Amino acid sequence: LLPKVQSLLHDRILADTKDLVLMVISNIDYLADEEIFDGQPRNVEYDQIKFLISFLWQRGWIKNNKASLYLHTYHTLNEKFEGESIAASALGLDKQNAQDAKQLRNIIEKITPLFSEERVKSLWEKMKETITANGYDVHQFEISNHKFSRALGFKYELIATMKAETKPVTTNGMWDEPTNTLRFTMDSIPQGAGYFKQPTLWHAAWEFPNIRYQEKIFGKKILFDEFLYFNTAWSDGTKTARNKVNTFLTLRGEDRAAGRPWKTKEILGECMIILRNFNHDKDM
Repeated sequence: LLPKVQSLLHDRILADTKDLVLMVISNIDYLADEEIFDGQPRNVEYDQIKFLISFLWQRGWIKNNKASLYLHTYHTLNEKFEGESIAASALGLDKQNAQDAKQLRNIIEKITPLFSEERVKSLWEKMKETITANGYDVHQFEISNHKFSRALGFKYELIATMKAETKPVTTNGMWDEPTNTLRFTMDSIPQGAGYFKQPTLWHAAWEFPNIRYQEKIFGKKILFDEFLYFNTAWSDGTKTARNKVNTFLTLRGEDRAAGRPWKTKEILGECMIILRNFNHDKDM
């Protein structure tokens, strides 16, 4: 089992811990801020839990069902038991198997001291002694290190990827058509996120045609891709936005009647822009 433990430590735990620390440092002001929103104090603990659970889920340490369970029962969870379950899963061990359970307990007993509060304190004290011995002021070092960590966090190349059947309708990630892969990087997060304002989350949204329903009504699938996106946007559009689109289409219809080019995708793209720009207006 030792090679598995070594591989898990070097290939996943160290890399993910570094990423997590940098993400926390970059967003520490938001994660610790008890600012009041809409007259209600923010549930800081719940936001921190969501932050951690999202990270564990995205990195493959937990599955969908566990992520959902943790979000709803985090205040009553047996952290020791759940931690052991995550470790067992990562090492390919079955806790229901007596031999696997014994191996897991042996491993945990051996590595637990490495993560104790006493060990962390001793490492920190040794580092402070080294800083002082080299003629530096510990307090100034802490301030400088905090600023440096922030700068490092913003420049650090943090990447997440996911596969999808089709291109998302909207996203702040980068879509790669040949591989059907959506890629997010730290570059898509503004530098002020977590420092001057709330962090911007990576996001993507898809819309898929209900083929069975369309075939029942139209006899075949006729709404997909740009047509589906436009239909959805139109259905959610305000009266003002729809009127603007109708005016635009009337003018373009006159162009088409006069023999000028009409490219459907370009027309739909223009309509989508109009719907987005005017959908914030409230109909009276």
